[in-house]
Amino acid sequence: MTVKSLKLLQKYGKIRMNWSKENLYNMTKKTIPIYGKTLYKQMWSAKRETRAYHGETLREHQWLRLFSIGEIEKRKTRELSANNTYSILERRLDTVIHRALFASSIQQARQMVVHGKIKVNGKKITDPGYFLEPGDMFDADASTVMRNTGSPEMFQRKSSKSIIPNKIQQFIPRPYMAPFAFVPAYLEVSYLTCSGIYLRHPILQPGKSEIPSPFPPGISWILYLILD
Repeated sequence: MTVKSLKLLQKYGKIRMNWSKENLYNMTKKTIPIYGKTLYKQMWSAKRETRAYHGETLREHQWLRLFSIGEIEKRKTRELSANNTYSILERRLDTVIHRALFASSIQQARQMVVHGKIKVNGKKITDPGYFLEPGDMFDADASTVMRNTGSPEMFQRKSSKSIIPNKIQQFIPRPYMAPFAFVPAYLEVSYLTCSGIYLRHPILQPGKSEIPSPFPPGISWILYLILD
């Protein structure tokens, strides 16, 4: 990657929910200059940047419906606040699969669900937008998880002479995985069985949120002004 392409990436690249080296670069270098702008431009910038991360797989009408007053009242909760704006998205099955480190990107997690690689409470679910409830158990196809999160060199074609039957293959993590290798407190994950439990909804605590996000609270606050 050239210096010019890196500068373009830093200027125009959005932070996504994936483990790529380009995304990691954006997370460490990119700034979001919202201050000093009009309120409209601040709101537009906040929505543009945060949706690229938290709502990449959602269409506009899905995004708006999730945050509509009617939907919030149906959930019978005051979960929509500046520090907990995206809690409803953390209940989506594709998001949970990515947070559990079963997929290297939210798009990859979505494909796992669509192709029937995920079960919830023993039942195959093919809807990426399926909402989990506290206590729900989910499990993923082990070979798919290995391929999604392991280094590509694990799956390079080898000659038949080098293949040893019944040999346990050592797991080699995907490059640049380490900064993202953490699991939120509301999930309990077993990597021996490639399964997990959605323990509870993210808890809103004074001054902080359990929801992993690369954006400072000020960005979520500006977006909250739009949704409030």
